[in-house]
Amino acid sequence: MPVSRSFKDISTTFDKNFVTDDLMVTKDFTAIKNSVKNLIMTTPSERFFEPLIGSRLSDQLFEPVDNITVNNIRQEIRDTINKFEPRVVLNEVIVSITDDEVGYDVVIDYSINGLPEKTDTIELFLESTRA
Repeated sequence: MPVSRSFKDISTTFDKNFVTDDLMVTKDFTAIKNSVKNLIMTTPSERFFEPLIGSRLSDQLFEPVDNITVNNIRQEIRDTINKFEPRVVLNEVIVSITDDEVGYDVVIDYSINGLPEKTDTIELFLESTRA
């Protein structure tokens, strides 16, 4: 099993560090959590020079709200994270239909590669944007 190290990513706010005059960074769990969220919410071809990165999750949000779509969303999240985020090991992806049947509650449980005792969870609400 690989040994974990410290992780740093550029902050998505693009704020400036007033001491160093560089961009702010996020570290460790925050950096990885932001990366996972961005991967899931990015559609392929949305990133310049990296057209394959992202998920087709948004396509599923316009499908009927049913168990087939729940399974498709779960699989798309798993495939995207396993393919594009080597720093994490997925433990579980739970997708459920909301009580009012307008969207999906998603819980992603993962651990950092090399540190299986360190787990983190991301909770999302997904819905289509149609009126």
